Amino acid sequence: MGNKGNQTRNYIKEKAYDLFAKKGFKDITMKDICEATGLSRGGLYRHFSSTAEIFEEIFMKLTKDTEDEMARWIEEKCDAREMLEETMVRYKREIEEKDKSLSLAVYEYSQAISSEFFRELNRTSKEKWSRFIEYGIESGAFNCVPVAQTVDLILYAYQGARMWSSILPVDEGISEHITQSIWDILVGKKEE
Repeated sequence: MGNKGNQTRNYIKEKAYDLFAKKGFKDITMKDICEATGLSRGGLYRHFSSTAEIFEEIFMKLTKDTEDEMARWIEEKCDAREMLEETMVRYKREIEEKDKSLSLAVYEYSQAISSEFFRELNRTSKEKWSRFIEYGIESGAFNCVPVAQTVDLILYAYQGARMWSSILPVDEGISEHITQSIWDILVGKKEE
């Protein structure tokens, strides 16, 4: 596919992301995506065969970008505390930005299509976080913590807060509590 084709695919995914974040997965149709992008049905179907395919590509890119970033940080031997701080800032923002959350769409996709796709993404996220925490422990930046237990706490607290934010107001205090607790477990309490 040429550069123009890739640009069109990215544009479709960008517009579809906004729709999925606003309405979830089950209420979005290819017609909705056509209207949001200004493409004809034929133009849209030239690039994607279904809303599920678009949704999966969006998530694959988000996951790959995060995995690539963490792998690069570790390869370049970056400071694990700085890496964690950057990640916690992003997590805090994502928890607070209800209009950007795909959590409801993830739940609906899992119910309507398959939960296997997200089981696999969860598995790779656990591996990524495990490598990161092990790197932080080995480099002396993190406390010696039970890795699997800490990874579960991080992933499920973060994803749970994102899911709840799609149905309840999540104020800055909640996102701060979650990210600060992750920091405290891995690094220790910040001196005031």
